[in-house]
Amino acid sequence: IKNDEVYVDIGKKSEGILALSEIQDDNSKLLFNIGDSIKVAVMGSRGGRSLLSHEKALRKEKVIEFIKNYQENQDDIFTV
Repeated sequence: IKNDEVYVDIGKKSEGILALSEIQDDNSKLLFNIGDSIKVAVMGSRGGRSLLSHEKALRKEKVIEFIKNYQENQDDIFTV
């Protein structure tokens, strides 16, 4: 943790940068412990490091689940 950023090991001998605010509650308490695995999405890069977002990863996961459920329910759609 440095300033308002967290350096996260994303494998392949690489680190990504995650905004500290994304993994804190309203009282600035960390939601995760060092060593925990969390979901992140890569948003871009800065200085050779990937910019990460935990919040976007969670939103993307919900969209994927919605699409999956929609596709499963396509049999319920009829033209009359």
